[in-house]
Amino acid sequence: MSLLSRLSLLYIICCMALRADSVGASLQLEGAMSVFRGTQYLVHEQLPDGSWRHDPAITSLAACALQNAKVTEPAAAIPLALAFLKKNLRPMDDWRRAIDLRALLRAKQDGGLPPPSMTDCPLAARLWLLDSFVLTRNETDDINLQDSFYKGLESWQMFATKLATAPKDVESLSHMRQETRLMNWKDESIEKIYWATRALFAWDRATTPIQDNWQHDILSALLTQQKGDGAWHLPDDSPEATVRQTALAIETIIICLQ
Repeated sequence: MSLLSRLSLLYIICCMALRADSVGASLQLEGAMSVFRGTQYLVHEQLPDGSWRHDPAITSLAACALQNAKVTEPAAAIPLALAFLKKNLRPMDDWRRAIDLRALLRAKQDGGLPPPSMTDCPLAARLWLLDSFVLTRNETDDINLQDSFYKGLESWQMFATKLATAPKDVESLSHMRQETRLMNWKDESIEKIYWATRALFAWDRATTPIQDNWQHDILSALLTQQKGDGAWHLPDDSPEATVRQTALAIETIIICLQ
């Protein structure tokens, strides 16, 4: 490990240790090490053109994980990814454009580009589309979703959606919050855990936090699933799925340690 890598790891550990108070010191350190190992895997998998698997959505998710983890080595990793995304954004009628935009929006680049329409979008797309819209909208704008957006959503998805669209009514979501909290984290997909974690974190920010140690349980579940190469994957997962899951697991761990 180079000196810069060592300093980056120390920086991540110190920042997370100073912020986290919902998990024990040992788990804080394990979480910080897990993030570092995961980001090292992502950096190793980045292609010369700046992408991951030549896919804009996968590239955007990986770049977001590196952005949130404040990865500084190699210095060109994030700029190369952003340059690839600018050249390869999907067309406006493809809902995956909402994912393509995430890293650019977080870097405050091309923020004026609207996401695709949320009218009658597929179930798998809805939270991604909503999140992209939240990132591009003015904070004072209301978010009015059509009834079709809510059709078919599970309780945890509804919880995440309502927190994004009506944070002033957070207290009315207590039953959804409880159902989300009771999820079996060890048996859920990483994408589902990611959205549920974001919703629980948003709840804590919007109201008086409930001291039920959700961060500890989610973090513990993710740490046991990380592989020796630093990635999160199942035996039959494709390389694309591995990068996607690793990126989302890193972001989830960072949320738990805030």
